[in-house]
Amino acid sequence: MSAPASRIVFVANPNNPTEASVSGSEMRRLHGRVAGFFALVHRCGLCEYVTKKDYEAGTSFVGASHNVIMNADVFFQGLRVGRDSDRLGVLSKASRKWLNRVRAPFNVNIAAPEGRVAALHDREFVEKVLRHNETWRAWLIGEISQLSNAGVQRVDDSVANFVLLHFGRCETHHFEADRFLMSRGIIMRGCASYGLPQCLRLTVGQRRGEQSGHRKRSRNSLRHER
Repeated sequence: MSAPASRIVFVANPNNPTEASVSGSEMRRLHGRVAGFFALVHRCGLCEYVTKKDYEAGTSFVGASHNVIMNADVFFQGLRVGRDSDRLGVLSKASRKWLNRVRAPFNVNIAAPEGRVAALHDREFVEKVLRHNETWRAWLIGEISQLSNAGVQRVDDSVANFVLLHFGRCETHHFEADRFLMSRGIIMRGCASYGLPQCLRLTVGQRRGEQSGHRKRSRNSLRHER
């Protein structure tokens, strides 16, 4: 799991780009294995999307542990703001000291945190986004699962707002699909930097009518092209 010189263990939960997650009990078991040896960074970006009952974002045990840091992102109109356990008032003094050693000066602007706070307090909008994501994530997975004749080997289940498409061992399928979908206005994300060179990541769209009609037409066209 680690090299002799290891000092920090990073866990992305939910993971990116697979959007898989592990339970709170599994995270606690991991922490029990590394306590006293490593700093455990629980990267839980997109945790708001996770509805699994056994999932924990990390706040329940980060305050009781001197070597656990929770980190997430909040996006507001294109402004990306880091949200760590220090902002939640539960970060230990030792962990706060670690963060300040690596924190860049002037790492956020004034508008970003103000927008972040306002966005997090707009619970009506947050709930609307979560309902939308639940509906159209399931729709995307169901539709993409039918694309085996277009080179898609499988599509992973997801707990967040992305789905991951696997294009099998053929080195050209995912390039062809990416280029074709780009020509239809659908921008995918390549995953070679994650060690998944034959995969593409697709984000759940914003507008229901446009997403349903446009992506269904693109799906049918992709079948035809293959």
